[in-house]
Amino acid sequence: MKKSVDLSYPRPLCRRDSFINLNGEWDFIFAEGGAGEREPYQKVFPKDCLKIKVPYAYQAKLSGINDQRRCDTVWYHKDVHFERKDNQRVIFHIDAADYLTYVYVNSKLVGEHKGGYTSFSFDITDYLENNSASIAIRCDDTYNVHQPRGKQKWKDKNFGCWYQEINGIWKNVWAEVVEDTFIEKVRLTPKKGGVAQVEIATNKFSKGLKANIEFYLDNKLVGKKAANLEQNVTTADILLDEIAYWSLEKPSLYDAKISLSNGDQINTIFGYRFISTKGGKIYLNDQEIFMRLTLEQGYYPDGIYTFKDEKEILDEIKLIKDAGFNGLRMHQKVEDDRFYYLCDLEGLIVWSEMPSCYEFDEETVENVTREWQEVIAQHYNHPSILVWTPCNESWGVPGIVHNKEQHEFLDNLYDLTKKYDSTRLIVSNDGWEHCKTDLITLHNYIQEPDRYKREFIDILEDIVKNNKPLYNDQSYIPFADGYSYQGQPILIDEFCGIGFNVDKVDDGWGYGNQVKSKEEFYERYGELVRLTSKCSLVAGWCMTQISDVYQEVNGLVTLDRRQKFDLKVINKLNNQ
Repeated sequence: MKKSVDLSYPRPLCRRDSFINLNGEWDFIFAEGGAGEREPYQKVFPKDCLKIKVPYAYQAKLSGINDQRRCDTVWYHKDVHFERKDNQRVIFHIDAADYLTYVYVNSKLVGEHKGGYTSFSFDITDYLENNSASIAIRCDDTYNVHQPRGKQKWKDKNFGCWYQEINGIWKNVWAEVVEDTFIEKVRLTPKKGGVAQVEIATNKFSKGLKANIEFYLDNKLVGKKAANLEQNVTTADILLDEIAYWSLEKPSLYDAKISLSNGDQINTIFGYRFISTKGGKIYLNDQEIFMRLTLEQGYYPDGIYTFKDEKEILDEIKLIKDAGFNGLRMHQKVEDDRFYYLCDLEGLIVWSEMPSCYEFDEETVENVTREWQEVIAQHYNHPSILVWTPCNESWGVPGIVHNKEQHEFLDNLYDLTKKYDSTRLIVSNDGWEHCKTDLITLHNYIQEPDRYKREFIDILEDIVKNNKPLYNDQSYIPFADGYSYQGQPILIDEFCGIGFNVDKVDDGWGYGNQVKSKEEFYERYGELVRLTSKCSLVAGWCMTQISDVYQEVNGLVTLDRRQKFDLKVINKLNNQ
């Protein structure tokens, strides 16, 4: 890492001086056979229950349970005492729990949340008894393919490129003691002319309360403003005395301090950067960039969806950098906020992608639209995120080529995303069958370099401009009916996927014939990368993938992050 960082705070872009870590041992129950509805566990929790280590899902080894059975309802319980003054509030946070979550405090329902990938918070102050809380949490999850699942399987065994599912809490649980009026959210937007736009949202409007905003660069004050709070959302433009761009070579970051006159204060970072396209190229701060990405699925051997510890986060970022990539596609998962924070610090490009549903109906539309808006809002301030991707490979919209209703759904997601965030690029359907989109992204896993060149790279212009199939077997076309190429940058953002089954995983697969040696891998991988990189039409690529994931053995490292190849060689091939 470029500098030592503190990863103890769960949300590093909205830090207060202290927080209460509620991870660790909780009481736990498998509520099988409908017991979760019959038994009032929010009132009386059995004394002979299991113990689980939060924030790991019960299927994970690190949870202490390590049980892969399917159970649609699970319960958690913990007794907590909070130190607070009479005019202070206690905010309870869960950074992710899959899928329907109900939070009870002292037997009363505080609130509920729908969605498996986004964070949520409740003010539990009025439910406390002598500042103590008996917290019970119920999580319901099923094999429903109309809810965003990502790569979590919906069958009893792993299949294809779908893997172990998780149920219940899988990210940090924590609390904060805050002032009666407090900052709920800050939204930071770079504006031309050296301006940082700051939107401050408070939990309520308190007349006479003021906000003080300060920006620092290398510990030097470079911008400040005092503002009266206007209702519960206040917007202020801060003119920065010194402009330092966030870039891949030098990811400069401002430190921002935002405080209220009642004493509430948060600290965050701000990246001043602009992403744009022109003439089929991508520009960061008006400088052309070529994206060399890796597919990151965020699965780990002992935590499944959850990092074991802070070192595991640091090691993952270092792995990506050492292999010579300048970014990653976070594929079908919304990662821990600290992961994106490290990408901010390191100058790594991130594509943020919505986990998919797998059938289309009104429930799919409602679930995806609601949770996608939460994803964007919660990760808006990360300068490393340059691309939003609401859909991947037509998953959840299987009739997208001809279906007007599905066209409208993807176009609405594009428009919604662009309206909320005009500072980033949007790929509405990654891989093929595009509707509205800022980038043309194509997936092609042909393994023989000569054939890849002849049947794909050499005819790429014809494929895109005339909407020809990506493969000779007439499968997959670049655009859905009624859409065509408008000069957007073209990226081959899934390719390679070369299988090398070093651990002899049962049913382990990669694309095409698996290689038998490192040398064979280097030869094939190097040529596929060379052919893609030298194509004048291509503005970037994303290789599959950084690590093996269960039965999918096409990673540069194994699932437990043992290196399969010399990363110095991979780095050289990536940058040839």
